[in-house]
Amino acid sequence: MANSYNNIILHLVFAVKNRESLIAPKYFPEFHKYIAGCFINRGHDIIEIGGTSNHIHILFRYNPKELLSDLIRDVKSSSSRFVYEKRYSPFMFNWQRGYGCFSVDCGLYDKLIQYIRNQQDHHRQYHVREEMRRLLHRCGLEYNEHYILKMYRADIAPLTRGMGVWDDLTRTNDPLTRAR
Repeated sequence: MANSYNNIILHLVFAVKNRESLIAPKYFPEFHKYIAGCFINRGHDIIEIGGTSNHIHILFRYNPKELLSDLIRDVKSSSSRFVYEKRYSPFMFNWQRGYGCFSVDCGLYDKLIQYIRNQQDHHRQYHVREEMRRLLHRCGLEYNEHYILKMYRADIAPLTRGMGVWDDLTRTNDPLTRAR
């Protein structure tokens, strides 16, 4: 065959360090647009992007000319810097090490798009750790429970003093934070 063809659809999930809810929902559209741009600028096609204040889901068509680990490392680094520069969080923002990345059957990605779009509703019922367990189990992957979206420390130091906390989301009102 003279040409090469591929249609590699991947579902990528990664979480904020310590699973803290650090991005206010009012910033989601611009934040997701920025992350989508990171993928598009590197030759990948975004199908859907969404998440909550403490993790993100990205459904994309992967361009195999780039190593997946390099792509994810660079997107995490760049988007962390973006959050800092835009002051989207009054706390130090970093992504957790590691990620979940799953291949997707082309015939099923319409259902997955809806799942990603409904993350806010979904997480009123399920914690992000439970979601990751289900994804790993569904894909038949073995995992160490200790490392599923690991909690490294209980406290978060403010980025700067006097910056204030976002209007529509505070750590004390976040059900995921209270559940700990």
